[in-house]
Amino acid sequence: MLTDSPSCLTLNHLILIGKYFLYINAIEDKKFQFTDFITLVKKIDIEKFIAVMSNSRTAFEKKWSLFIT
Repeated sequence: MLTDSPSCLTLNHLILIGKYFLYINAIEDKKFQFTDFITLVKKIDIEKFIAVMSNSRTAFEKKWSLFIT
């Protein structure tokens, strides 16, 4: 298995986002709701904007191609 393939990078990124989500909710003593996690993941659009502005859109699309259409 390649550890630097786009799908592995994407999965690792989603795992980190998930851990961050759980951490923040635990600190704020909130119930974990999957819809809130989805909202957080949708913030990927910010990463896309940054990629477009820095002329690295190809790398962004390669990284997230399995999860976004």
